[in-house]
Amino acid sequence: MVKDFGDAGDACDALCMFRSGSSIREDSWRTSPLTAPCKEPGTCCLSCACPCCTACQQRQEILRLANLDYVCCGGLFADWGCCLFGRCGRSCPVLEEPFPLPISGVLLEAFCCTPFAIIGNRKLIQDEFHRASDEWDDCICCCFAASQMAQHADELRLIHRQYAHEARTYCAASLP
Repeated sequence: MVKDFGDAGDACDALCMFRSGSSIREDSWRTSPLTAPCKEPGTCCLSCACPCCTACQQRQEILRLANLDYVCCGGLFADWGCCLFGRCGRSCPVLEEPFPLPISGVLLEAFCCTPFAIIGNRKLIQDEFHRASDEWDDCICCCFAASQMAQHADELRLIHRQYAHEARTYCAASLP
């Protein structure tokens, strides 16, 4: 399936289709959760006031950058039986398969299961952008969600910048 990326100027989206050759490797997070609130103060403040809005925005950005379909909680809790309202159990297809209306799924997850949405976002960043697990993974989710979401925002900004740089390099190398 070929995606329409709109104007040709958004080379980052096109590069995401071919990121198998990306120079991103398993690495530590480039921003510490201790310094992330200073680097992303707007995200940190919004996360304190409305964490579900930040979780929703970040999931949409992750799905776009990684060119993924929406799966509830990033597929993280499929074996556990968690669902949007905790009632569906293991038989719920939403937990493992792409959701037919991605924006609806993202909104429901972010507003009804905010902690799981934040954990799912972190796991997707780790899996899709090859960030290593660290000592903050569990502690931050429970105690400092705003700091963690500021870290996610800064990491996504850096990944976006890296993809744009790789796209420019790729385009320049393909010119005669």
